[in-house]
Amino acid sequence: MHYLIDGYNLLRAIRKLSDTVPPGVLELERNWLLKNLHDLLKESADTSAEITVVFDGQRGFGKSERKPDKKFPEITVVFTAGMDADTYIENALTAETFPKQLVMVSDDRRLVKAALKKGCLQVGCLDLEFHLRDNSKPKEEIFIPLKPVKLTPDETAHWEEIFFPEGKGKEEFEGLSDPFFRPKIKKPKQN
Repeated sequence: MHYLIDGYNLLRAIRKLSDTVPPGVLELERNWLLKNLHDLLKESADTSAEITVVFDGQRGFGKSERKPDKKFPEITVVFTAGMDADTYIENALTAETFPKQLVMVSDDRRLVKAALKKGCLQVGCLDLEFHLRDNSKPKEEIFIPLKPVKLTPDETAHWEEIFFPEGKGKEEFEGLSDPFFRPKIKKPKQN
């Protein structure tokens, strides 16, 4: 799975980060987030999981900078330039060729709508940790084989009396192997 994360949206949700944080504190918060995401990935059994964290970089001009973090190479950090993180994430969602393999993490309504429209999984910021940990456990499939039930003629008569009192309606189901799941469709009369 590839996790596309709205970085500041996630920090606001889990660290109650305000919009008026000094740049030095902002850098410390980003580093805290990357370290915690790295720790979550280590605990996850999904060794192929990738994370891209997108941060606003509107003040910068030129191209958006996308690079793996030096301390955490499994995490790619994007600082947008000339656009906000939401627009960058929307463009990434639009360009995604395998939407079922993408998990978009944000509480932003605009991004939630874009992810759902594209067919990507959307996870809220406070659910990310649970989602990463839950996906690390192998899922057990439960298979209960269904055995066909053979009714005796007396049992058949008993059930027919319950469902078709006085034989009414029984003709619609005649000849079907499983009448309760495949009823005969009445065709409209042709004039």
